[in-house]
Amino acid sequence: MFKFKGIKSRLQVYFQLIGMIPMTIFGIYDYITTKETVIDQVNERITAVRELRKKQVEDYMNQSAQEVLYFAKNQFFVEAASNLIEAYNISAPDSAELESIRGETQYFYENTFMNRLSDVDKKELDAFKLIPHTNPITTSLQYHYIINPGE
Repeated sequence: MFKFKGIKSRLQVYFQLIGMIPMTIFGIYDYITTKETVIDQVNERITAVRELRKKQVEDYMNQSAQEVLYFAKNQFFVEAASNLIEAYNISAPDSAELESIRGETQYFYENTFMNRLSDVDKKELDAFKLIPHTNPITTSLQYHYIINPGE
């Protein structure tokens, strides 16, 4: 194996080998405890994030439930919902009536609705795009329930 020149060299090697045993044991122990500590910290953070998200979802659901209850109790919305059922029975307006409805709707959006918006919102919004142009019944519903609800 090794050829030692004297007792001094032998003792040095033996003491080094004997010293490495506790260092190895301490290193393994330190590694295991540090690993467990890091895993515990990560689990705590994950749990905290999960609880935060859970609370956010619960708050959102509670707020939505309160809004639904508000709408259900508000007479305006109850009447609008019941009138909406009747509105589906309306027939499509003829072309002259449709152009009149679109004109009044665009006038409402440009002169009433747009005045309520901030300057930033006005720049990004075009009143013409708010009016549905593909389906005459949709245009008529928008006119009857947003612009002229009593009609």
